Amino acid sequence: LLNWRKSSQTVHYGDLIQFAPESGIYSYIRSYKGGKVLVLLNKNLEETEISFSKYDELLQYDQKGFDILQETEVDLTKTYRLLPRSAHIIQIESN
Repeated sequence: LLNWRKSSQTVHYGDLIQFAPESGIYSYIRSYKGGKVLVLLNKNLEETEISFSKYDELLQYDQKGFDILQETEVDLTKTYRLLPRSAHIIQIESN
C-alpha cells in the first residue's frame, strides 16, 4: 500500500470530493488528470453491499476498477460487498 501511495499522483494532487456518510459507509473520490481513486470506509460490524450508482456523476463511463487492499477487480456496474469494519481503496480504470 505504501509503495502504491508513493507512486499515485491522484492521491497526492487530486481534487477531493467527499460524500455524506450513509448506512455506516463514509466515502470520497480523488481525481487528477483522468485518474480516480474511490475510498470506501465501512464502520459496520457486518458485511455491507453497496451500489456505485451514488457516484455515477463522477465515474461517468468508468466500468471497472481495482481494490488495492483486497487485490480484486471491481465491476462498477454491479453491487460490491464491503468487508466488516474495513477500508477499500478502488483505483478506477477509465475506458
